[in-house]
Amino acid sequence: MPEMAMNQDIAHKPALLLVDDDPLIVESLGFMLGQYYHVVTADTRAAARRLLSAMESCPDIALVDLGLPPLPHKPEEGFELIKELISNNPAIKILVLSGQDNDVNIQHALTLGAVDFIAKPADPDLLLSRLQHQQRLHAIEIKREKLAENQLIGCS
Repeated sequence: MPEMAMNQDIAHKPALLLVDDDPLIVESLGFMLGQYYHVVTADTRAAARRLLSAMESCPDIALVDLGLPPLPHKPEEGFELIKELISNNPAIKILVLSGQDNDVNIQHALTLGAVDFIAKPADPDLLLSRLQHQQRLHAIEIKREKLAENQLIGCS
């Protein structure tokens, strides 16, 4: 595909940040979701921070694993990433995709601001459906905010 056509294709797809340390998951989800999203990937919280600082704008949606290096069997890095993503872009929709799906981790991720929690291994159709649902909600929220900005409020 010519570079210009590829850039136009990317411009029309919403950006999705995928953060997972398993290269097989990143590759398979990147391939599957690449049909619908401009997928950018990172394998650690630090790599995600570097990636976001280099991007012109923050993605509208993120798919985050909780167990990231240097502690891949504990959820702390994923929780910290959720906090950082929300502080960087309060409107971002974060979906957690993790095998660490006990009730405490699910509750904590949602309390921090994640909008959904999907247990690994995830059904691809379910995952795509939930991502698209959150993307649609995000688009509606943006439209509502733009309409509110254009409203004139006054008294005479």
